[in-house]
Amino acid sequence: MKIDVIDVLIMLTLAWILVAVYQDFKKKEIPNWVNFSLLIFALAFRLFYSIFSNDYSFILWGLAGFAVFFVLANLFYYSRLFAGGDAKLMMAIGAIIPFTNSWFDNLLIGILFVICLLSFGAVYGLIYSVSLAFGNMSEFSREFRKRVYENKQYILLDFLVLILFFVSGFFLAESMLLLIGAIIFVLPFIYYYTKSVEQSCLVKYTSIDKLTVGDWLAKEIKIKNKTIKPSWEGLTESDISLIKKNYRKDVLIKQGIPFSPVFLMALLVLVLIKYLWASDWGLWQFF
Repeated sequence: MKIDVIDVLIMLTLAWILVAVYQDFKKKEIPNWVNFSLLIFALAFRLFYSIFSNDYSFILWGLAGFAVFFVLANLFYYSRLFAGGDAKLMMAIGAIIPFTNSWFDNLLIGILFVICLLSFGAVYGLIYSVSLAFGNMSEFSREFRKRVYENKQYILLDFLVLILFFVSGFFLAESMLLLIGAIIFVLPFIYYYTKSVEQSCLVKYTSIDKLTVGDWLAKEIKIKNKTIKPSWEGLTESDISLIKKNYRKDVLIKQGIPFSPVFLMALLVLVLIKYLWASDWGLWQFF
């Protein structure tokens, strides 16, 4: 099998992402040094190859991929699909996956990667949350029953809507109405399920000495005349400094689901396509 420059870049990237996965499960976050070092390595690798081969398209494609994925990563971050570490990892991968000298092929590769990322992410998130629920069944079931009881009037209304759609679908012979009614009925329970998993399995008390920048507060903290509220951006250095100086209790922190394995799976799909199918289909002309 012929090994080319893209093969080397991909293999080293896979090793880097394995480190990210290890750190993500160990520390519940992907450290900045992992993401930034991967980005610097990818661009430096492309730059040196471009200099020695006198072909600067290699580095230019890396910069273009980084720019596109920088925009996508920020879009996913501010729409609250990704945490900060995941968004930074996506930016770094953007500098790696332009595999060809073709705009169309690189666009196809990028779209495929994003589709795999979101698809695998949905399945992975469901499996991971179910495993958390089973691992903390007593706390989860108590939290779930509590939410159902507190919203029993809305559940009753939801049930009446379900009956309305089912009766309408039966008399109008429209199976789509039956499906819509079922979806509307199930959606609140999915919400109660996700919030119950979050509250019972992902919210933990953390010592103030172990707080790090970006940690998500699960509950606001009042210190003197200032209130530190939960935010998507997480705790800042000034927040942590204020807490350590004036707060003596453990802090309730919300942890995220380690998402880095999804990046590994999505990149492996590209690798499989490259080695097993792409050359046969004539999709991509790799370096």
